[in-house]
Amino acid sequence: MIKRIYIKCKTCECPITLRIAVLSNDKPKYTFTCPNCKMDITVGLEIKKLPELSELTSLSKDEALNILYNSTQFNCIDNCEINTEEKSLKLDDEKNIINLMGEIPYKKEEANSSTLFPIFSTLKNFGTHTIVSKQDTIVHENWTNLKTAWKLSLKRNETLSKTYRKKYIFFSSKDEDFDLDSEIYDFSLFFIGNKNFSLLDEIFKCTPTIIDRNEKNYYEYIKFCHNKFSKLEEKIIPIITSYMANYETFSPYMVILKNGFDLDINEYKIDSFNFEELKTFYGECFEVLADLYAIIAGLNNLLNNRKYDEFLEMDMNKYLIIDKANKSNCFKDNLKLNFLCFEYDSFIRNSSHHSGTRYDYDKNCIVLEAGKPLKEKEMNIEEYVYHSLLIFREVIEANMVLIFYNHAYELYTKRNLI
Repeated sequence: MIKRIYIKCKTCECPITLRIAVLSNDKPKYTFTCPNCKMDITVGLEIKKLPELSELTSLSKDEALNILYNSTQFNCIDNCEINTEEKSLKLDDEKNIINLMGEIPYKKEEANSSTLFPIFSTLKNFGTHTIVSKQDTIVHENWTNLKTAWKLSLKRNETLSKTYRKKYIFFSSKDEDFDLDSEIYDFSLFFIGNKNFSLLDEIFKCTPTIIDRNEKNYYEYIKFCHNKFSKLEEKIIPIITSYMANYETFSPYMVILKNGFDLDINEYKIDSFNFEELKTFYGECFEVLADLYAIIAGLNNLLNNRKYDEFLEMDMNKYLIIDKANKSNCFKDNLKLNFLCFEYDSFIRNSSHHSGTRYDYDKNCIVLEAGKPLKEKEMNIEEYVYHSLLIFREVIEANMVLIFYNHAYELYTKRNLI
């Protein structure tokens, strides 16, 4: 269902027509720029529990639409108010139409048409599975409780952690004995499509071969993972929190990628973007991914029949202090591992990390600045979101490797009473 709302910008009083898709997320929040003064505007929806489909089908079309329409409450959150003036002011002027399609991207050519509904062409091109599923919505809604349980567990407070785990049903599972490591692993699947999960699975299938070669060396590696685990998890939690805070920005592309489609970012538009919240996101992901690469590099050494801390030209101590831009060099040619570093751009990181990223409102693009001498690069919003999403997913995937081998260490020590 599309809900049409008339608002005006509080800064310049520009009239704006919003067309909001009511989808699976029950409390979507969107940030966009005023087409006139370019100041940020934030709005939100609260979607009440809808009646069962059987109830709706027993009503007339007008009665059913009325129930659906009134099931949503629109909120002006920042820099806007409801426009109560007459429609004779051309509130449907095409340049002032803003589509908020939530979990679905749409073609840029359809952005400002007063007659086209962008959602239809996207569904035609990608299918109905591009709408976020109920399972995905559960993960998004329950992140706060899962995050609390995760943090408490890292602090070794398992009693409180278990209390918070009981506050949600994760992936329809009610197993109270579920290990938190397994829970976080399953949670991470929310971000990963079948193809990349298969690539991860290929990594884990190598474990028996590694053990057969040298069990002691394998044990030293999983102990290394265990020693790194808590510190790295504490760095990853804020990144996931930032992703969830910007769910309406990331989810349109994430859903398409998870379903295995190639997405032309020059053709499909993102409609919610908060520059201040996202300008450092790529850099933060890059930093954590660089730290996680120690785990991947150690595994690469094992796969090449060396000790986990033995590189061709250095040891692990030296590797840990080399420049972060070079962290992936040791495994980028390993066909089993290199998918974890396809997106690892030090220029975007340097601009993002050293406050060289700004938003040019006149050009409606992101400007990146980095290097000596200073170099400048322009990137549209969709491209920045896309790159941010790819590196975020690599953080999640690399962390799944860490989770797997940390859990292997815990099982190993229990079995051998170490």
